[in-house]
Amino acid sequence: MPVLEAKESGERRHGLSVVSEQPAATDRRVTSSRRWDDRSGELATTTFAHFLTGRPTPDEAVRLLVAMLCWPIGAQGALVVKRTGMGLLTVAAYVDQVKAWPGGLDAGELPSEVATIVEQTNGAHPMLWSQPDDPSRSPLAAWQLGSPSDPAGVLVVFLSTPLEERLVAMRANSIAEILGLYLAGMDFDAAHTSGRPSSSKLGAESLSPRQLRILQMMADELTNPQIASRIGFSTSTVRMESLAIYRALGVHDRQHAVIAARALGLLQPV
Repeated sequence: MPVLEAKESGERRHGLSVVSEQPAATDRRVTSSRRWDDRSGELATTTFAHFLTGRPTPDEAVRLLVAMLCWPIGAQGALVVKRTGMGLLTVAAYVDQVKAWPGGLDAGELPSEVATIVEQTNGAHPMLWSQPDDPSRSPLAAWQLGSPSDPAGVLVVFLSTPLEERLVAMRANSIAEILGLYLAGMDFDAAHTSGRPSSSKLGAESLSPRQLRILQMMADELTNPQIASRIGFSTSTVRMESLAIYRALGVHDRQHAVIAARALGLLQPV
């Protein structure tokens, strides 16, 4: 993969430093009257902080972070990378749903754009990187975790397009701050796990067996009438159960419900 030359434009939008321009045509406003949208991220932040009291591994923490941020900012995956004397060390990762993640990377190797944004994130403010000319490359947002004098690493979140910088900053800043405080007290070498993290029970506890079954059928791309036929209930019942699933996962549609459920380990592997 060629190294991308990402130069900071000097422009800041909504508290984010824009590394590469994103066309104005992709700037959208997400609006909804649903109370569970939580666009400011207060509910997601509280939920995430509560989860950390269970002392999850860094991999488990970033996996839940993706579930909390899949809507409305479109988080697909996340990494925590620490600068060391030997180079960049990946200490936490959840990239299972990042479509453009290169499959041929050696262990510990990072895509060039990830390495670039990690090196440019210095704690002054969050960074945003995008490559609008190549839609296969996910936009990135990065935050330095912990104090500037003693950083715990850099959080890199893979986003989807269209991208709205305002929501990225508003939704993720508090979660990044909490994650930094949590990781600052951990020994990265001891805490890092190379295997798949165990699934969080956070989402499963609030969903009934029937809702979990419906969620799996959503992931299998069945329509509401097809789901109703499978479970023996009316389409309106499936619709009501779907709304309950969205509320439990903090999303507002089927696509993001599936993304969050996969990050929480609630679905069968693809």
